Amino acid sequence: MQPNVPPGPSGVFAPLANPLAFARDPLAFLTTLAREHGPASSFRFGGQRFFMFTHPEAVREALVTRAAALQKGFLLKRVGAIMHDTFGQGLLLSEGPVHERQRRSVAPAFHGEQVRRYAETMAEVARERLARWQDGTTIDVSAEMSATTLVILGKTLFRTELAGNASALSDAVTALMHLTERLRSPWSALLELWPGRPGQASVQAAREKLESAVQAIIREHGQKNAPGEPPNLLSVLLGAGAGDHGSQVNDAEVRDQVMTLLLAGHETTASTLAWALYLLSGHPEVEEAVAQEVRDVLGNRLLPEPSDLASLPLIRAVLSETLRLYPPAWIIIRKTVEPVTVAGWHLPTGSTFVLSPYVTHRDPALWPKADQFCPERWPTEGTRSQPARPGYFPFGAGPRSCVGEAFAWMEATLLLTAMLRSWRLVLAPGQAAVRPFAAVTLRPHGRLRMKLQRRTN
Repeated sequence: MQPNVPPGPSGVFAPLANPLAFARDPLAFLTTLAREHGPASSFRFGGQRFFMFTHPEAVREALVTRAAALQKGFLLKRVGAIMHDTFGQGLLLSEGPVHERQRRSVAPAFHGEQVRRYAETMAEVARERLARWQDGTTIDVSAEMSATTLVILGKTLFRTELAGNASALSDAVTALMHLTERLRSPWSALLELWPGRPGQASVQAAREKLESAVQAIIREHGQKNAPGEPPNLLSVLLGAGAGDHGSQVNDAEVRDQVMTLLLAGHETTASTLAWALYLLSGHPEVEEAVAQEVRDVLGNRLLPEPSDLASLPLIRAVLSETLRLYPPAWIIIRKTVEPVTVAGWHLPTGSTFVLSPYVTHRDPALWPKADQFCPERWPTEGTRSQPARPGYFPFGAGPRSCVGEAFAWMEATLLLTAMLRSWRLVLAPGQAAVRPFAAVTLRPHGRLRMKLQRRTN
């Protein structure tokens, strides 16, 4: 007879040991859970039981087939409670009809033709940023990628110049990301009540820096477009050139959407590029093959064009494999709003449901050499951005999949191509081992110092 719940850690101390293990290393906790208990497992945090599913069919059931029966889980609600002044009720945290309306509001800014228009701006920012690089110097790759993607976001979605403020904004985002370390603690609720708690001043300063940037964007660029000018994201939200899509969006929602997209719209791509450069540095034979592909396609040109992307299958394979090993959205948590059956298990209303792209992407049953960087596992034919493969969902799936997926693929491909055309990056002497930091996104922990070497051909 099938037990009432999937297997998992047992024992009288498990409800306390589990949250402590998760707080110490959430990636190791979830990976061990799946390896020891299979594709359907469960675990307790105090008095609450969680259900984790890793099989591709269960993932599809949760995110696509039964998406209406699941809402954002408690962890993001906790993030929302602590970071409400930052995120507000943007796309990341909104639910149901509000989320559907908000998604329709921003969708025109991410349509295929609009994304192709952004490519010229992305390439121009790449040219400007790479012109600052100097042969033989060492840079913090994570910080540089974050600043670069922030500048691109400002120029494309908001038509504003963030270059002079990009480093400070990147530091502010990093400070907020570290807030998630407290969220993982079983004592996080008590820490939030502790006056003068560690890091409170830096988090508040980060919030103020981001709030100031958002208000400046809205104040300076919230007007209607010039005649004949394609709509930017703000004009779409405010209803200029977007039909009735923006007519229901109030001032508070505009602020929340700008803040959400300012944070999420650059952080995921920045992390992916940092991880890609790190992985290539450890696999020089792959790096040289990709660089040769770039030289063959671009010739004497230093910057790619959108028409080049279909001729860069190795670049696409490197990014696909990077997203497999280090998916920015490393965990997805939902709570059932009605009884749901997933993978044969019956979950009552109020059940907390966990999916982890990080864990599923490293499942040995799905991926040979699951923990190794193997871009050759991806096909080099066709022009798809994200390969369609069971158990691969770095951008989520279903109605809550990333609305900016096409934007992210275009940006990451153009930037990685531009960098590899002229530069080789190697780990700097003394760089400590790089490990992932499971914050809101999966970013390299600490500084990722790499030395710049200019290519001579």
